[in-house]
Amino acid sequence: MNNMTWLPQIISNFTPHLPVLVVSLVALIVVFTRWRQGSTGSLWALFGFGLASALCFIIPISQFAMNLWLMQSDGPLARRGFLFGAMAIFWSILRAATYVFLLMAVFAGRPQAEPQ
Repeated sequence: MNNMTWLPQIISNFTPHLPVLVVSLVALIVVFTRWRQGSTGSLWALFGFGLASALCFIIPISQFAMNLWLMQSDGPLARRGFLFGAMAIFWSILRAATYVFLLMAVFAGRPQAEPQ
């Protein structure tokens, strides 16, 4: 692969993550500006939106690196499919972790409701 053929592929891998990145960055700004109002929930929100933002960069770069590595290797196509499938499951689990963090942010620090 020559010096500039990788750039369009990285950009095309990054483009689907752009809406999540924009929302996560705006949410991080809101979390930092409202830190004192929801102290316990703010930490969980920081974890959730921080992980979501990081994944927007890590996933496309790792997909590109995996694709480049597999194209240069002489392995069977079944191995390529298995590795991409395993990566997809791994990224899905990390995406789910962002939702767990955000769910914790919603419920952290809330007072216990008294039974009626």
